[in-house]
Amino acid sequence: MTATNLATALRLRPLDRVQLMDRATLYELRDFSRMNPGRKPPPPFWFYQRTLDDGLMLLRSPGGYCAHVHPCDVADLRPRPDGPIVVQAMPVAVWMRRAANRNAGAPTADDYAPAHLLWARKDRWGRAEAYVYFLDPALNSPSEGTHRIAPLCDSDNRRLQQLATRRSMPVVSGSSANASADAGEVQRATQVQGMVARFIAASLAGDDAKVLRLATKVA
Repeated sequence: MTATNLATALRLRPLDRVQLMDRATLYELRDFSRMNPGRKPPPPFWFYQRTLDDGLMLLRSPGGYCAHVHPCDVADLRPRPDGPIVVQAMPVAVWMRRAANRNAGAPTADDYAPAHLLWARKDRWGRAEAYVYFLDPALNSPSEGTHRIAPLCDSDNRRLQQLATRRSMPVVSGSSANASADAGEVQRATQVQGMVARFIAASLAGDDAKVLRLATKVA
């Protein structure tokens, strides 16, 4: 199966979290363990952005570091509970046309198009700017792609200021960067392990009622 088919089979959506196990990551884990005996961190979770034409997945760390990863180098997936974040963003061609027209006036709804929010950049005052991928592929110019800021409509821009945290998406800023998008994962894993342990204990004790209750929770 090709990388393109594998990436499609994973059915990932923007800002789903992906635990990656590519060779570079394994080298980093090895170096970390040498400097910190007994403290080997789990493979990091990064945010899925989109699938490239060659089938590789474009991922970003919470701090915005970018990598192209083969689908076979994925260890685990965590879908975003609310699905991808769709915003109304201004395509590059529209932005350039308006910038060249001094009498353009305030933008209207026709100047925006739906797009997936991929990551954000914060300036020195903490104001966030959006990088997106438009739902209409024709609006994603090969020479521009997701490498330019896309102005958002007023309501989505206000929404962005609240959403732009490293718990939700990659955010590039002057503050120190997170290595993994694993917020809440340790607690969730501990809860699941506890339920599984109670499930096994109830099974061994022959407590069918408790087994049934726990089986529903674990599932």
